[in-house]
Amino acid sequence: MDDYMRDYFKRKKFKKLGKLSGKEAEIVGQSIWNYIAENYGRNNISNILNLTRINRSEQNSIIYTLGVTYDRFIQEWQAFYLDMSTQVNQSYQTPTKENALLGENKKGLIYHNAKLSPNGGMVAYSTNFNGKQEVRIRDLTSGQEKSVVKGGYKVINQEVDEGIPLVDWKDNNTLGVVNIDKGNYQLILYDIVSGRSQTRSLGKVTQVKELSFHPNGKTAVVSAESNGNNDLFLLSLGKNSLRRLTNDSFDDLYPKFIPGTNNIVFSSNRENDTIKKENFKLKESNSNFNIFILNLDSLSQVLTRVTNTLSHDIQPIPKDSNVVYYISDQKGIYNLYKYELESKLYTQVSKFSKSIQHYDINYDKGSMVYVMNSGGDDQIFYHSKFALDQNNFTPQTRRQEIQQALFISQRIR
Repeated sequence: MDDYMRDYFKRKKFKKLGKLSGKEAEIVGQSIWNYIAENYGRNNISNILNLTRINRSEQNSIIYTLGVTYDRFIQEWQAFYLDMSTQVNQSYQTPTKENALLGENKKGLIYHNAKLSPNGGMVAYSTNFNGKQEVRIRDLTSGQEKSVVKGGYKVINQEVDEGIPLVDWKDNNTLGVVNIDKGNYQLILYDIVSGRSQTRSLGKVTQVKELSFHPNGKTAVVSAESNGNNDLFLLSLGKNSLRRLTNDSFDDLYPKFIPGTNNIVFSSNRENDTIKKENFKLKESNSNFNIFILNLDSLSQVLTRVTNTLSHDIQPIPKDSNVVYYISDQKGIYNLYKYELESKLYTQVSKFSKSIQHYDINYDKGSMVYVMNSGGDDQIFYHSKFALDQNNFTPQTRRQEIQQALFISQRIR
């Protein structure tokens, strides 16, 4: 929401609230409630809603509850986000149009899971438009594209899984795609040379969140849900079998094999480093995500904790056995970070003014591809050479300052 609203009033003329529709109406409406909560207190949200049920007028309810005219309220709400945008633009940068990989996203497609091929010559990405899904491959030299997998059905006013399809490269000629067919998750191995594909079931797992192949191409690690828990599974491509790696109540996401080792790095909201199945209490849930490492050669249920922050450290991509890149919202905007396991030090690499939603790095080429909001819709950006050794520092956004202050005050009590 913050990414969308920070430049909302700069890129378009504001319409009356009653004339908004679709995604625009949803996000703008959410921003209004957020403004009320931060400036007038959360209790006033329920007061406005209760009064609206009686007088059937949200404008009058705002006037009587907040004690300001409706026009003044709208002006203050706009100024709130314009001021937030000014603060961010003073310390952050926006990707240039030259780095935009695709044309203007006029249809409002949701881009997801952009992945660079092992040789860095192609990028695969998935699109979702109201449930209608497609996976495309783009040659980064010629700019030519082709569609390799299509599926799903376009629906109206229904919730869809925007994270499907998932993609990852098995090798330079084989693309793995996870999608849903008749309610069942399946893995498609598509040969980009012959155009042929093999399809296999992923068994009883549901809500598949991530697919990542081992460099040898014989196994893959999957983040998926089974029996209500989101855990990690090892997929053997030869035997077409799944072996559960974690089994507890915490969410284990974005797994990747660490090159040259038999370890897996992933992101989790677990508060400790031990895998144990126990009765889960909602009050013990952790909203923060940190990076952990699982050793496949060890029988120990103890993980190696990498980061320990009050933020969302997600989507780790290891360069080697020492360096791991990941994205984090430590400052309020998801940017790229680098962690060195030997020194146990991390640095902020990028300072984009909008959050990186999904990304991939080809370390051999030094290239990077990422999905980011641009003009209110998704866009894929590509850098043939991205400075991965940058060291940046940016201030926290207003929201992050408030959230961390609230967290600390709750811990003190």
